[in-house]
Amino acid sequence: NGTWDCTIDVALLGGVVLGDTVSYFTIAQDTATPVNVGTNPGGGTATDVNTITNPPGTPNSYLIVGALPATVNVGTGETFTSLTNAGGLFEALNSGFTLAGNTTILITTDLTAETGAVGLNEFAEDGPGGYTLTIRPSGGARVISGSGATSNGLINLNGTDRLVIDGSLTPGGTTRDLTITNNQTGTSTVIWFKTIGTNGCNNNAIRNTIINGGPGPNSTSTAGILTGSSTTIGNDGSAPQNNNTIQNNWIYRVQNSLYLRGGTAANIDEGWTVIGNTLGSNDPNDNNIFRGMLIGNANNFIVANNTVNGIRSTTTTTAAMSGIQVGLLATNGVVANNVIRNIKNVSGSGTGAFGISVIATSAASNVSITNNMIDDIAANGSATVASNGHGISITGGSGWNVYYNSVNMGTNQASGTTSAMFVSAAVTAAGAVNARNNIFANTQTSGATRFSVYSLAPASIFGTINNNNYFSSENVGFIGGSARVTLGDWQTATTQD
Repeated sequence: NGTWDCTIDVALLGGVVLGDTVSYFTIAQDTATPVNVGTNPGGGTATDVNTITNPPGTPNSYLIVGALPATVNVGTGETFTSLTNAGGLFEALNSGFTLAGNTTILITTDLTAETGAVGLNEFAEDGPGGYTLTIRPSGGARVISGSGATSNGLINLNGTDRLVIDGSLTPGGTTRDLTITNNQTGTSTVIWFKTIGTNGCNNNAIRNTIINGGPGPNSTSTAGILTGSSTTIGNDGSAPQNNNTIQNNWIYRVQNSLYLRGGTAANIDEGWTVIGNTLGSNDPNDNNIFRGMLIGNANNFIVANNTVNGIRSTTTTTAAMSGIQVGLLATNGVVANNVIRNIKNVSGSGTGAFGISVIATSAASNVSITNNMIDDIAANGSATVASNGHGISITGGSGWNVYYNSVNMGTNQASGTTSAMFVSAAVTAAGAVNARNNIFANTQTSGATRFSVYSLAPASIFGTINNNNYFSSENVGFIGGSARVTLGDWQTATTQD
C-alpha cells in the first residue's frame, strides 16, 4: 500500500515543444500469487508490469501549452497545418494556449482541406490582456477553403473577441490577398459569429478579404458572414455582439453577402460598421440569389461606402431581392454613400426587387438613408404593387430620414408598377418618413406603370417631403388612392414639395 508519484521525464522523449501531445498510461501489480495486474486507463493486458501484451487502446495524454509566440505560422510543414481541423490552431487555443501580447497568425500556404470542425472560443490571455489575434496571409496570396458541415460555418467564432482577419499582405494595406471559400452546397455559411449563451463576439474585424460560398450559379450558401444564434442559421442571437467591423471585403456567390442579425430586447447588437465592401457579383455564375446584406436587431450601426451589385433571384423563389435590407428592430443607424445596382428578380412568383428595403418595425427609429445611388432595379412584374421593382421600399416602422439620394429606375419591367420610392400601407405613424433633397427618377419606357413615388400610405406619414427632384416617363406619384400625373398634382396631394 502507498501513494506513488510517477514523473515523466520528457528528456527521454527527445524533449517537447509547444503543441506536442504526450501520451501515457500507468500499470501496477500486487503481491498476490499469481499477481493481479491493472492499467489506467483500463484495457491493457499484461502478465506483470514488465511484460505488457497490449497497452490501453486510448491512453491518457496531455498537451504542451503556454503562451503562443508573437508570430505563429500555419501551413504545410508548420507546427500547425490547419485552423479548424483537429490538431489545428483553433483547437490549440481552445485547449490552453494563451496570448501574452498581440499575436499574428501567418498563413504561409493555401489551406484547402479545412472542415470547420473546431470553432475558435474566447481565447485565454496572460498579463493585462485585451490583446488582438490577427490572421493574415504571408509570402503571397493565400486561400483558406474546404467543406464545412451542413448548417455550420467554415470558420466559426464562438463568442470570440478581438479577432482580426486581415487579407492584405501588407500590414495597414488594402489589397485583398486572402480568399476564404466554403464549398459546402447545403445550408451553410463561410464565417459565423456565434453567440454562446450570454457571450457574444465583440470588437472583431474582417477586412481586405475575398469571401464566397459553394459553386454557382445559384449557390445556396446562406451567407458570407452571418451572425446570431449558435444553433440555427438565421435565428436571433442570445447575446449582444458589439463593435464589430467589416471593411473592404468582396463577398459573393452566396444568398446574402452579410446577414447581421442581433437578438431582441437586451440582446440588440451595438456598433456594427460595414464600410467599403463589394457585395455580390455581376458574373452570372457568381450572383447572390437573395440580398447584398441584411442588418437587423441593431442599434448605432453604420453601413456606408459599399458597392452592391449582381443580386439575381432564381426563377422559382418566393422571396424579394434587396441590395441593402434594414429589418427587424433598427435604431440610430446610417445607410449612406452606397452604390446599389443590378438587383433583379426574375421569379415567376411575383416577388419584388429593391435597392434599399426597410422592413424594420421600430418606432422612432432615427435611421438616416442618405447620399445613396441606386439604379438598374427590376422585378418580373406583379399585380401586387409591393412585389415589383422599387428603388427604396419602406414597409414598416417610423423615423426614417431619406435625404440626398439619387434613384433612377431605368431598366424596363415587363408589367406591374414601379417607383423610385415606395411606401406601403403598413406605415401608419404621422411623420414616419422624412424625404428631402432626393432625385427620384423613373425613366423606364415600356411595360410597367411608372411612378417617381408610390405611396399606399396617406400624406400624413410624411413629416417633410420637400425639395425633391422628380422625373417620370409616366406619373410623378401615387398617394391618397390616386395617381398624380404632374408635379402640381403631387404638390396638391402632399401640400409639400
